[in-house]
Amino acid sequence: MPTTFRCCSTSTACAATAAPRHGFLNLKADSSYYQLVSRRSVQRPELLIVEPFAPDASYLVWKLENDPRIAGNRMPMLALPMPEEEIQLVRTWIREGAFSQ
Repeated sequence: MPTTFRCCSTSTACAATAAPRHGFLNLKADSSYYQLVSRRSVQRPELLIVEPFAPDASYLVWKLENDPRIAGNRMPMLALPMPEEEIQLVRTWIREGAFSQ
């Protein structure tokens, strides 16, 4: 997972500090990869949160970019949007297969 995206997991305005609830991701470093890659979205079960090799089909990218097709709020919730350069790092990581690092 990109380093900058891992940094999101320490934000107090993000899913990292909240107890995982229905529809919420646990982005803590020890579990985030398994919460994201090849897992179905609770909000949009027809989509994978991260579909390896397919950033345009990955619900996580939609959430980060505030795509009109998302359910709920953009990510990160209750914080400024992720800078475009960091979103591009996430897109690249997914395009390259979303491998664990």
